[in-house]
Amino acid sequence: SLAAQLHWLRARGAPLAVFRSPSHPEFARRRGIAALERSRALLRETCAREGIPLVDQSELLTAEEFADAVHPVAAGRDRWSDALGRELANLPSTASR
Repeated sequence: SLAAQLHWLRARGAPLAVFRSPSHPEFARRRGIAALERSRALLRETCAREGIPLVDQSELLTAEEFADAVHPVAAGRDRWSDALGRELANLPSTASR
């Protein structure tokens, strides 16, 4: 389970944060919005319970910023990289040690 993995990492002194990468908007439609929201809620609850920062960028990019179902085009990669850099800069340097 995610919680067990987080405990294992924390026991070894690893600074922790959980990241959700951008997902193609079509993914949510195909998987089902309700199922996606349930998985998001579970991840939020687990991270909150464990005191681990969660950075959810799953809705950051538009469909036009993907080359296919998974891979962002250059503009999407640049936007994601910039957003990820800002998020990392805002995390405590010893996130959940």
